[in-house]
Amino acid sequence: MAHSAVFVAYDKDELVGFIRVKDDDGFGVYIYDLLVAPKRRGQNLGRALMEKVCSEFPGAAVYVMSDVDEYYRKQGYQRIGSIFEVSVQ
Repeated sequence: MAHSAVFVAYDKDELVGFIRVKDDDGFGVYIYDLLVAPKRRGQNLGRALMEKVCSEFPGAAVYVMSDVDEYYRKQGYQRIGSIFEVSVQ
């Protein structure tokens, strides 16, 4: 965790979303965790957190390994082998 970047989403004083990423020495940025509070899902918080990562690492390839493939497909991200490549429009 010491070498990870963490971004969070709050609604007033309630933590409603969390994303943790790591820059792989210029090869790419990997998303390790993306969590959204169950009662806040479907409100684009996950997408907003992904967009934040992309804006913080401009020009970097952003990847995510996940067992929740349907979520990433629905977001329009492309699977490349065993990972998804994130592209934010």
